Amino acid sequence: MMKHLTASLCLCLLLCAASKVIMAQGGKAWVKVSPSGEQFTVQMPGNPSKKTQKNVYGDLRVDGQIYTAVDGDAGYAVWSFKNTNYSNALPIETDEYLDACADLVWESLLKPRRDMLPQEPNIDAHMAYAGELTGTTLPGREYSITLDTTTGVTNFYVSGERIYILMVLNAPRNATETERFLKSFTSTRPASSVTALPPDTRSKSTLPSATNSSAGVGIGPGLGQSSGGAGNVTGDKIQPAPANDSDPNRVYNTREVTQKARILTRPEPVYTESARKYRVTGTVVLRAVFSKTGEVVNIKVTRKLPHGLTKGAIMAARSIKFIPAVRDGRDVSQYIQIEYNFNLY
Repeated sequence: MMKHLTASLCLCLLLCAASKVIMAQGGKAWVKVSPSGEQFTVQMPGNPSKKTQKNVYGDLRVDGQIYTAVDGDAGYAVWSFKNTNYSNALPIETDEYLDACADLVWESLLKPRRDMLPQEPNIDAHMAYAGELTGTTLPGREYSITLDTTTGVTNFYVSGERIYILMVLNAPRNATETERFLKSFTSTRPASSVTALPPDTRSKSTLPSATNSSAGVGIGPGLGQSSGGAGNVTGDKIQPAPANDSDPNRVYNTREVTQKARILTRPEPVYTESARKYRVTGTVVLRAVFSKTGEVVNIKVTRKLPHGLTKGAIMAARSIKFIPAVRDGRDVSQYIQIEYNFNLY
């Protein structure tokens, strides 16, 4: 059972300071922060304070430093963690790693601040998925943060055993200073340190025919719903490589078949509890083949969503029942594109 074991006192101090400290007009001068022994640089207002911090949540056991600074009402923090539970021999899939980091931020790092909020029904406290980060060589994500009247944003990145978490509170996401802080982050960690498993070595919890998929921990009893489902199936967007009709393994697009594949049943994916928790919405897009033997094979992800939704979409797609496409009186394989739309109700 996942359990919060350590309190983030540094963050509490940061939040308190951010709400009380009034700076002189014009604010602090921003400086480039590149701590000795670290593998990152970032711009922060003034010289940040530094403290050691350890946290444990779920399978993550992290140990490192937190760098904090305040400017006016805004608070800025960078956690540079080493995941001491990380194993090069048993790496986890990158999207699953990022899912775990979201839990680390919300359930551990922000828990002391959440515990300070009044226990009233009208108090809004949540962290919402905003999107994938593509501006650096490391995989990362952005989430918005709401803690009653305090709002903010967090970006985090993973690279092997290293986890970097950036957070801004009491400042708008589109503020110049917020953008400056978040976009200035760079890491010298090599891209080869990014955790990923090739398709043929993934654990049994993932789907062996899927590549670039989000391998969530599992499919929960989600309270949200998915819409659109396997009804959004097309084949015209995928162009097969030139091939001879005599090739028994050739895959055709919809314009090349006499009769398109006909769907009989199309199960809906489950909206996971983790996705509901982080208010994830959007569309998972899959490309696959309706084989002449009646199986959905060669599934590839062209657009993904975190917290188990991509995995759920793949599972639903693999369960589609259909009558194969026909060309010149014989069953053939056909390319298809499937879209699953996930929305909260």
